[in-house]
Amino acid sequence: MEIPKSGEDVERISQEVSEEYHEEHRHHEEAVSLEDAVATVVHTLSHLEAQLASIAGTLREIDSKLSSLGRYLGVLAKLLLLREVKSGELRERLVREIVEALSE
Repeated sequence: MEIPKSGEDVERISQEVSEEYHEEHRHHEEAVSLEDAVATVVHTLSHLEAQLASIAGTLREIDSKLSSLGRYLGVLAKLLLLREVKSGELRERLVREIVEALSE
C-alpha cells in the first residue's frame, strides 16, 4: 500500500478500498445466493421425488384395476356366449372358465 502524498491520493486510495470492499461483498452475496439456490433445488427435487413415487403407486393401482376390468369383461363375454351356446360340452367349458376367472 502506498502512502498518500496529496488529497487526490487519499481520494484515489479511498475509492480503491471502497471498490475492493464492494467487490468482496458482492462475491460473498453471490456465494450465499448460490448456496440458497442449491438448497432450493435440493428441496424441490425431494418434493418431485415424493410426487413421482406417488404417481408410480397410482399407476400400479390403475394397472391392477385395468387387469381386473379385463378379466371381468372376459367373464361377461363368456356369460353372453353361454346364453347362445347349445352344446353341453362347450357350455361346461365356458362355465369352468367363468368360475376359474372369478376365483382369481
